Amino acid sequence: MPQETQKELLNEILRQQIDNAATLKQNALTQLEFAAKVSDFMNKQSLHNNRIKHLLESDSSTNQEGLVEKVNKIEHNFEKYKNNNNKKIAFISGVAISLYSIGKWVMVKILEQ
Repeated sequence: MPQETQKELLNEILRQQIDNAATLKQNALTQLEFAAKVSDFMNKQSLHNNRIKHLLESDSSTNQEGLVEKVNKIEHNFEKYKNNNNKKIAFISGVAISLYSIGKWVMVKILEQ
């Protein structure tokens, strides 16, 4: 009887180890699938990031302007345009005030006679 019990215990231990091995194998496969998905995502993300970087930064080898450089040029041109317009508006306002003043003076002189 003690031998049978030992044999039963050993068989039970063996069965548990086989079950544990199957569970470990399944866990390993799940981890492998997850690692593959993460790796695939990282590769795609890297390509995406490189594409965005290519659009944003200038490439001196192809003389292609990036968006950052284009925005800086547009801002610079806008500031020049705005300053020119401010000067034009100030000049036109000055001329208009002068013409108004001269016209008023002429009208006063005509009405005094």
